[in-house]
Amino acid sequence: MELPRAHTAGTMVARKGAYEEESAEVEVLFANMEKMKGLTRKIQGSLNRLETSGKNVQEAIGPIYANTQKLQVTNASMQTDTSVYLRLAG
Repeated sequence: MELPRAHTAGTMVARKGAYEEESAEVEVLFANMEKMKGLTRKIQGSLNRLETSGKNVQEAIGPIYANTQKLQVTNASMQTDTSVYLRLAG
């Protein structure tokens, strides 16, 4: 039966170095995750503002669009009336 070898100073230093490297990588990942959360909040805020602006534009354009449609119908009717008048007068 073989007894476990005692840890040498070299292996302990290597493990400590590997642990410190992994720990640093985890810290970088957490920092990146926090940056992503911040960007996500900013993007969500931008989307909310864009949606509000879109609603405001839609509310402003809606009546103009409705009036334009009414004017187009009136114009078509006037063109028909003018055409009939010109045929009768001619």
